Amino acid sequence: MKLTSPKTYRVVRFALEHQVFRQYEVPKQVGVSFGIVNRTVNWMVSRGFASKSSKGYQVTAPAALANAFALFRKMEDRRIGIFEIEAKKEDVREELDKLGATACLSTALAYYDDYLRDPAICVYGDEKITQFLRKAMPGSTRVEVYEDDLRQDDDFSVNKGKRVTKRVRTIIDLLCSFRAYGAENLIRNTWK
Repeated sequence: MKLTSPKTYRVVRFALEHQVFRQYEVPKQVGVSFGIVNRTVNWMVSRGFASKSSKGYQVTAPAALANAFALFRKMEDRRIGIFEIEAKKEDVREELDKLGATACLSTALAYYDDYLRDPAICVYGDEKITQFLRKAMPGSTRVEVYEDDLRQDDDFSVNKGKRVTKRVRTIIDLLCSFRAYGAENLIRNTWK
């Protein structure tokens, strides 16, 4: 089972977001066939990530399930570039927002938890963003730009006026970048 295939990913993300669910409600919510839902849920149960209960299915090991994405996905492989530019971090974030960037990794984490203070700005972006950064004067503000390989528009929300990855996506991204230590509080608060 490849967790990063778009349809499988949507089912797993739904399970992680809801934790308790019935299979028949998932296809309507995420836009996939019942067969894909059934196959994915059976895989989660067979691996001990979920179990059948009187309420339907329950994700029993959400952090372990989220961590399974790291078997198929490495954030460093998604990195488009690292740029060190001359500008204040706040000004860079504002300009990146105008260009349509989405905060990810530790930058998104800062919207949910104050545990990790990373001086870098991490965003999902495209060629327009990398062109902007290439033209900037060299300096000490670090910007890491990543390709959004999962391409799910509903993985993002606006938080404090900024476009950021949602909680579950932020956790998955951090686990796929081997920054699980930074996600500890977010994991605990998301899956109590």
